[in-house]
Amino acid sequence: MALNKNILLFNNSMYGKIALGLGIVCSGIYMTSENPANGGTWQGYTLGTLGALIIVWLTLLGIRKRSYRSSLGTVQGWTSAHVYLGLVLLLIGTLHCGYQFGWNIHTLAYVLMVIVIVSGMYGLWLYLMLPSAMESNRKNLSRENMLRQFDSFNQEAVIIAADLPIEIQNAVGSAIKHTTLGGGTLAQIRAKDSSRVSLDATAPLNLVDNRDQKALLSYIAHELPKPKHSVEQHEKLQALLDVLSQRKTLLNSLRLDMHWQTLLHVWLVVHIPFSIALLGVLTAHIISVFFYW
Repeated sequence: MALNKNILLFNNSMYGKIALGLGIVCSGIYMTSENPANGGTWQGYTLGTLGALIIVWLTLLGIRKRSYRSSLGTVQGWTSAHVYLGLVLLLIGTLHCGYQFGWNIHTLAYVLMVIVIVSGMYGLWLYLMLPSAMESNRKNLSRENMLRQFDSFNQEAVIIAADLPIEIQNAVGSAIKHTTLGGGTLAQIRAKDSSRVSLDATAPLNLVDNRDQKALLSYIAHELPKPKHSVEQHEKLQALLDVLSQRKTLLNSLRLDMHWQTLLHVWLVVHIPFSIALLGVLTAHIISVFFYW
C-alpha cells in the first residue's frame, strides 16, 4: 500500500502540482472566450489540442510498463503523471466543448472520456486500498496454496467424520459437496455464499442454508456434549469442530480474495476497451472538425 501511495506522492507530488497549474492556465484561457464559449474558437482549439495530446500520452502508459529497458523516466513517475493528468483532463475536455453537448460524435468523445476518467479513478482507489488488504487476507499464501489447504481441510474433515455416526458423516459430506466458491463474474462480485447442507440423514435432498458454514458448525457443536457419544467420539467431534472452523475461516478468505481479484479484472475490462474506443472516436472527432472547418 505504501508503494501505491507513493504514486500520488512521487517526487513531492510534482505531477499533481503540474496538473494544478495546467488547470489554472486552461481556466484562464477559457475565461477569455466570448459568449457563448465553444470548441470552434481559438480557445476551444487550443484546449482541444492540449486535451487530445494528453489523451494520446495517457494511452502510452501500457507501452511504457512493458518497455523494461526504457530510460524515459520510471514506471512510478509515469503512473503518477497518468493519474494527475487524467484528472485535469476532465476539466480541459469540459472547457474545450464550452459545456455544449448534443447528439453527435463530439459529445460521444466527451462521454467516452468521462467514462475512462471515472473508471480510472475507481481503479486508483482499488490499487490504493486492495494490495495491503489482499496481503493481510492471504497471510502470505498464494491463491493456489490457499486452495490446496482448503482441499486438505476437506479431506481431514472426511477422515475424522469416518469414525463418527453415519448422520454426522452425511452432514460433513453434504456440506463439502454443496459449499459454493467462485462461480461467474457476477457471483464473485457479489461474494454471496450460497452454500447449503443436508442435516437430516433420512432426507438427504432436504438442503438448508449453510452460509458461512453456520448450520454445519452449529450441528456439530450441538452433537458434542450429547452423552450418547463415547469419550473417543467426543474427542473426534472436538477435532472435527476445530478443522471445520479453520475450513470456514479459509473459505471466507478465499471468497474475499476472489471478490477483490474480480473487481480488479472488471475495472480493466472497462477501462482499457473504453480507452481504445476513445482513441477511435477522438480521431473521428478531429477529422470531422478539420473537414468542416
